[in-house]
Amino acid sequence: MARTMEELKTLIGVNLVRLRRGAGMTQTQLAEKLGYTDKAVSKWECGDAVPDIWVLTRVAEEFGVTVDDLLTPHTEPTEEPIQRMPRRRAIITVLAALLVWLIATVAFVILSIVAPAFDDAWLLFIYAIPLSSLVIFILSCVWGHLIPHYIFLSVLLWGTILSVFLSFTFLLPVRSIWMVFLIGIPGQTIIILWPAIRRRRRK
Repeated sequence: MARTMEELKTLIGVNLVRLRRGAGMTQTQLAEKLGYTDKAVSKWECGDAVPDIWVLTRVAEEFGVTVDDLLTPHTEPTEEPIQRMPRRRAIITVLAALLVWLIATVAFVILSIVAPAFDDAWLLFIYAIPLSSLVIFILSCVWGHLIPHYIFLSVLLWGTILSVFLSFTFLLPVRSIWMVFLIGIPGQTIIILWPAIRRRRRK
């Protein structure tokens, strides 16, 4: 049965809301992945506008469905693959971060065996802090903001600064290396203010 444009807008909007919520994403997160503003996503979901075929294709790819699914009524709020997708991605992200710590542990054990005189092997665990944060941040960007970015950007920033500080303190003693922590102040300020800056640039 042929549908009017208004019916099509409403149907796409309902399915878009269903898929987005089923994936645990906000309008802003979906907009960033599609390269549009959250206002555009809001209009699509409210049925005030209809996305073009390119957007529909990108949405279908993002949520693991077909374009036909976006144009078909669904009685159930979510489908099993959609429900499992965020959980599976979260598990993979955690495992990837744990892999960094596993590598650090193995390297620590090897150094302790082959170079017992080297007393600073524990620094490997310090280096694992920013590296695991970087892994989580990258996967979170790729898979739709599983965790707020500012959390892991902050850990990445301060973990990197701590790694540099301890490395130069114990391995290559340098005077006034404590000043490296001053870099963290503007860096943390940018991390905190960046979401507000991006919102203002979109307006």
